Amino acid sequence: MLYLDASALVPLYTPEAASEEMERIIMAAERVAVSDLTVAESKNAIIRKGRRQQMLPQDVVLALRLIDEHVAAQRFVLVEMRRDYLMQVPALSQQAPVHLRTMDAVHLAIALAVEAIEMATYDHDLATAARAQGLVVRSAPV
Repeated sequence: MLYLDASALVPLYTPEAASEEMERIIMAAERVAVSDLTVAESKNAIIRKGRRQQMLPQDVVLALRLIDEHVAAQRFVLVEMRRDYLMQVPALSQQAPVHLRTMDAVHLAIALAVEAIEMATYDHDLATAARAQGLVVRSAPV
């Protein structure tokens, strides 16, 4: 299973340099998981792009609607947030070879809990921590 954080999901719904690459990665994966956290962060990032006038208002509305439609159609395995994921944050942060922000540690906890084999992220620190936990990282910055 491939787990996506928000930095990997947003390019599927907004025009970015990584959009085509992410689409290829998704199509090659057997199963793709996103969490409630991924969805919330992605929607917030898209709204922020609209406020910064990096997207037209109608494109923001369309992107938000498409995320909901794809989740409802089960294009992704939706992982619901659980308290035990949050409880793993301190241990994962201590084990990580880099400083992990809280939400990144939560993404890592979720990926490990659902036994993902791969993680797609453009966050360098999260990619480093995911590799240290044995995950194959897709789309991490070079």
